[in-house]
Amino acid sequence: MVIRQEWTKVEGWALPELPPLITDILISLDDRFLYFSNWLRGDIVQYDIRHARPCTTEAPYQDQAMHVSACLLCMACTTLPK
Repeated sequence: MVIRQEWTKVEGWALPELPPLITDILISLDDRFLYFSNWLRGDIVQYDIRHARPCTTEAPYQDQAMHVSACLLCMACTTLPK
């Protein structure tokens, strides 16, 4: 199983895109979900891994660098605040 995290287009960062710096990976006790902690973005992403092709179910927590009051501006976000 391979999961690819896309880079996020931002303004106010050293690069035109913010990489997903994954610091924590956790599989739920019932083996249904995989959680990624993106340290730079400040979010936790939940994937449903019951099937061969995992899919994103939700981002239960968002904060840190991509917070609304931060100096970064997300340009093409679907789950992160603009």
